[in-house]
Amino acid sequence: MPPHRIHQLYNTVAVPAFMYAADVWYTGVSLSSNGRCCTGSVAASKKLNTAQCHAAKTIMGALSTTAADMLELHANLLPINLLFHRVLTRATVCLGSLPETHPVSALA
Repeated sequence: MPPHRIHQLYNTVAVPAFMYAADVWYTGVSLSSNGRCCTGSVAASKKLNTAQCHAAKTIMGALSTTAADMLELHANLLPINLLFHRVLTRATVCLGSLPETHPVSALA
């Protein structure tokens, strides 16, 4: 299968599958107050980073020792944290633009 088809398959099947309802369950990964450990959805982010790295290696046909961030760059894939940020921003804009008569707007 050509690389552009694998890329298209990843973006149309895998990304929507693991981003489903991310605005509900995902909390951003950030450093704690002591600066040592991370807080938020760390385990989920690590697992999805591993899956995306595997997809990028498949798309690019790279060796297993190739750095994941370089693979994402060359495979034209957004890093996982930016994918989540995009989903959360879109959900915030959608909630913020609801009319005042909408039942959910009172919660937002």
